[in-house]
Parts: sequence; C-alpha cells; structure tokens
Amino acid sequence: MSKDVLKHLENLSARERMLLGLMVPAIALALWFLVAVPLQEARDRATSMLSEVQAEQAWVSARHYEWLAQSGVAETSGALSVAPAGLSGLEASLTEAGLRRQVVTLENAEGNRVVLRLEDVLFQDAARFMELLRPSLGYEIAGLRISAGQSAGLVAVSLELSPVASP
Repeated sequence: MSKDVLKHLENLSARERMLLGLMVPAIALALWFLVAVPLQEARDRATSMLSEVQAEQAWVSARHYEWLAQSGVAETSGALSVAPAGLSGLEASLTEAGLRRQVVTLENAEGNRVVLRLEDVLFQDAARFMELLRPSLGYEIAGLRISAGQSAGLVAVSLELSPVASP
C-alpha cells in the first residue's frame, strides 16, 4: 500500500507536491485549533469551577461552625438516634419550615440517598433547614451546591443527602 502511495506521489508535479506538503501541516494545525485548544479551555474552566466550589464549600462550613458557636448548639456525634425520615418526612419538615413552595426536586437516588433542590430561597432559611437534617431527620449532607437565585438576596440550593451512618 505504501508503494502505491509513493508511486502516486512520484507521478505528481513539483507544484502538486509542494501544495500537498503545505496542506499536511495546515490540516494538523487546523485540528489542533479545532480540537485540542477547545478541550484545554474546557478543562481550564472546569478546574476553575472546582476551585470556586471548594472555596464556597469552605465558606459554608466556616459559617456553619460560626453559627454553632454563636447559638451554643453542640455538634452531635455518636450513634444515630433518629431513623432517616424518608421523602415524606423531608417534605413535612420542608412544609413546616415554609420552604415547600421553593422545592424543585425531591427524589430518591442510588444508595438510600435523597436529592433535594430548592430555588429562590433565603440563605438563612436554607441554613436553618440544613441544621435540622442530622439531629431530627436522620440525614447528613453528602453533596452541597449553593448558587445565586433569580432575585437579589435569594439562592438556589442543591443537596444530596445520605442517611447518617451508625458508628
């Protein structure tokens, strides 16, 4: 097969060989800018977003411990005193907290986990609800994402909850 290609190249004129020689690097350069560069930019954006999320998570954790210190609430540890409430228990507690209208998603996920998404909620209200998860509802936060809401002063909260494990 390579003999056929070489024979075909020998039959080309000098001008055609020169154009072919220029076309190969041009194609390689086009592939680089059309494939490799966008992939690298996407990776850089993802790395930047990861850094932002980690910083946000550290900030939320710091606010959590500040709130615990100010309110005098002790962090509960040890055996699970409450069985996981399930979807109906979570929904009842959301209704009691006045957050039921802001619920966009409340569903079971793999591994006895629950996915909860709230839209356009005050951060303080979401934080108060999250404080109740472990001691009274039997869940701990396995994943948390907080982003700006549709209106000023409101946030969107995505939670992945898992049952509190027994020691």
